[in-house]
Formats: sequence, C-alpha cells, structure tokens
Amino acid sequence: MDLGKELVDMLSADRLKDPKDWKQPEDKTAGFRQSDWNRILNVLRDGGTMNMYGARGWLVENYGVSREAADQIFLDWTKTFEP
Repeated sequence: MDLGKELVDMLSADRLKDPKDWKQPEDKTAGFRQSDWNRILNVLRDGGTMNMYGARGWLVENYGVSREAADQIFLDWTKTFEP
C-alpha cells in the first residue's frame, strides 16, 4: 500500500484537491479541521508502518506544523477512541 497515494486519494475526494494545498505558508494547520487530521492519522495507523507515538514527529516532518500543534492534533485524535 502506498500511504502517500492513499492520503492524496482520500483527501482529494473531499475538499483538498491538490497536495500542494496541504501546507499553508503562514498557519500550517490552516485549511484543516480536526476531522481531516483524524482521517490522516487513521490512515497512518491502519497502514501499520509506525508506532503512533511517533505520529507527532511525523506530522511535524510531513506537514510542517509546530510541535505544539502536532501535540494538540495527536491528543485530540486519541480522544476519538475514548468511550
């Protein structure tokens, strides 16, 4: 499975039409809702390629978000698994 292609397909089917739109020059989280981040993290988790505790660093590296933003995105994503 090509995780990058799957993410592009998943998001382009929604509202982000081009991967260039994924990164914003000022606020790196602009244009994304938490539900978008949740879907990205779910695809990453389902791909089984990494321990999800590394997802925060992966968000920083691949999306250019700040460490603080990545921490909050990850924390909010983990809350989707609470009963």
